[in-house]
Amino acid sequence: MKRLQSENFKLAASLKISFGIDDLPLAIDGLVRSLKKSEVPPLIYMKGKTCTGCSVSLLNFTRQSPSKLIINHDNLVTTSGNISPHNIAIDLIRRYTSGKIGPYFFALEGSIPKDPANCYMANRPISDWVRRAGKTCLSAVSFGNCASDGNPNITSGANSNHMSLEEFFKQENINKPVIHVPGCPVGHEHIVSLIVDLVKSQYPHILERKKEKNYLLKSL
Repeated sequence: MKRLQSENFKLAASLKISFGIDDLPLAIDGLVRSLKKSEVPPLIYMKGKTCTGCSVSLLNFTRQSPSKLIINHDNLVTTSGNISPHNIAIDLIRRYTSGKIGPYFFALEGSIPKDPANCYMANRPISDWVRRAGKTCLSAVSFGNCASDGNPNITSGANSNHMSLEEFFKQENINKPVIHVPGCPVGHEHIVSLIVDLVKSQYPHILERKKEKNYLLKSL
């Protein structure tokens, strides 16, 4: 339990950095800032089958560039030359999900089609990327109804053809914590509320717990 609480605290810091959140309650913000940057694992953000509503919503409030939101890593900012930020991001994601670089958190927007041919990222089925990430990440976050419930919001019968992140992990026998952040789309208030409660999982005395939530902690 202590290990999970510590990982939750680091995830809170990773979310704050990745999305450029600067309006947290002072007590929460101070605790998150107490972590050294070297102690905060990056956040790898992937996109499955979705309407892109969550991406648009999240990018509208983030203070980071889209490239840095994909993976919060200094190499995306400092690398120069003829290599595009997209290719650098894909290479970093590939190396992180191989387990060869270091610890990281994984976030998914969108559902996972049961037919791998229905959704690709960098010439590979998204299911391949998610499988690799699930096996090597510290914990995962499903952003939006599609990733949380497996519903891509396309047709009323679409659920039978798509899986949520948690369903996919179960199918692949991947035993990693999954934090659900439902919403269509997910917005700024969802991320702030999540960060607050992640910090409170290690420091439960810091604030009164809200009666209503915009998200659900699972497997923690």
